[in-house]
Amino acid sequence: MNRRSEPARPVQITAKLYEMRDGAKLLLGDRYREEMWRLRMVIEAVQKRLDISSIAAATKICESAPTVSDGFEVICIMAAAVEMVEPSAAEQENLYA
Repeated sequence: MNRRSEPARPVQITAKLYEMRDGAKLLLGDRYREEMWRLRMVIEAVQKRLDISSIAAATKICESAPTVSDGFEVICIMAAAVEMVEPSAAEQENLYA
């Protein structure tokens, strides 16, 4: 990898994470808040046990949990991690207050 492309990689990853959150919102609809809250509890448990960031904890869950069997589950887990780091405007008041 050349050095010019290295700074672009974190930006690309961040963009993908936000795309996952937007996709989860669209597909879950009214169930979005409830599902994000449920997944937040799981992510926080892993985060505390391993003393890592929420994004790292979500990644660990996606890589190692036998129950994560499809792409949509991965999208939702990563969306919940994004919500933990930067709550979406509509969710900020209600979900994490």
